[in-house]
Amino acid sequence: MVETNTAVKLEGVSKVYSMGEVQVYALRDVSLTLTRGEFVVILGPSGCGKSTLLNIVGALDTPTSGRVLIDGQDIQNMNESELTRLRRDKIGFVFQFFNLIPTLTAHENVQLAAELVARPRDIDQVLAEVGLRERARHFPSELSGGEQQRVAIARGLVKNPPILLCDEPTGELDFETGRMILALLDRITHELNQTVLLVTHNTAISAIADRVIRLRSGQIVADEFNPNPLSADQLQW
Repeated sequence: MVETNTAVKLEGVSKVYSMGEVQVYALRDVSLTLTRGEFVVILGPSGCGKSTLLNIVGALDTPTSGRVLIDGQDIQNMNESELTRLRRDKIGFVFQFFNLIPTLTAHENVQLAAELVARPRDIDQVLAEVGLRERARHFPSELSGGEQQRVAIARGLVKNPPILLCDEPTGELDFETGRMILALLDRITHELNQTVLLVTHNTAISAIADRVIRLRSGQIVADEFNPNPLSADQLQW
């Protein structure tokens, strides 16, 4: 049985890629539990398995072995249509590259995501929450990098998912804009009780997290709770 406060649970998850006669472990026997309303940073160098872990949590990839439960649902035996519904209803994605449709306005990009679910949040309200009420009718080419990333976050939030997955969301942004995005993600976690899982190689970002999980060579080498996380405006890197 999965506790009602559990958003994600991984049990003994490994991911192995075969390269000829060589087997490469992207993840090796990873177990972790994420609770609702928790801001978790996965920290580690390139190639340590961060993105693989995020893709497995997001049901974009399947583990070679182990068990994955998302919002109480065991995804191991789901077919593709069931996995699609899970991703649609339970998970929001924010990537390093904004992946906005250039011919659609900010409002229309978010509306596209809203149309995927039965009970989306109000588009204008979500855009206001990310500070883009006045920029809603602008196209991506008319927006700054930080504004485009906020559209991407709004697109993830409008579905009202319990889990928001972020892959290096500040990687293409300058320091001040990145700090603004992190402040937004922190607020989302604690005001909307959503679980935010953010992967990064930037150690400074870990200071604002409720919890920091460190990966090395596909294994968890540290899982630390942060009793006094900084606010985003205190960050320096």
